[in-house]
Amino acid sequence: MTRGFFSPFIFQVFVLIVVLMFSSCCRKNASIQTQNEELRESQLHKSDSSQDIQINRWDNLYAIEVINGKALDKEEYTEGLPRLELQIQQGRLVGFTGCNSFQAQARLTHNEDEVIHIEIGPIMSTKKGCIGAIDEERFFQALESSSSLLLSNHRIFLINEEGVIVLQGLIVD
Repeated sequence: MTRGFFSPFIFQVFVLIVVLMFSSCCRKNASIQTQNEELRESQLHKSDSSQDIQINRWDNLYAIEVINGKALDKEEYTEGLPRLELQIQQGRLVGFTGCNSFQAQARLTHNEDEVIHIEIGPIMSTKKGCIGAIDEERFFQALESSSSLLLSNHRIFLINEEGVIVLQGLIVD
């Protein structure tokens, strides 16, 4: 008798788990256009002391294409172009320089002029020897000098205090 009572419950739990796993999988594979439509609908929300950012707007993986106005040569990056992944809910930024992996603390805020500011904490990196002309120091300097960012047309722009774009990347799946 107890078996008959628990079997439908267990089956429902199983179906719920499968549905959640499937929706998570499909969500990861959503097209960039769908993501951007959702991003446009998300709004910035404000708190009392600091003005925090809607998390889902910025949590993406970005392939870096330009550092300090210089386009990266894909031939030099044999292990792949540098990447950034903002994980705002966890308060961090993780990535790849084209040679080494790195992570740092990251926090987004905005002020009355609606500019999105980024605060990047100390950067920790692996120390693998890099082959070729990969200039990790230039990448890290650009990243550390970033004070604000902009998301437009599937691209992210990290901007320094002087208003100069120091890193430019493309959202990737």
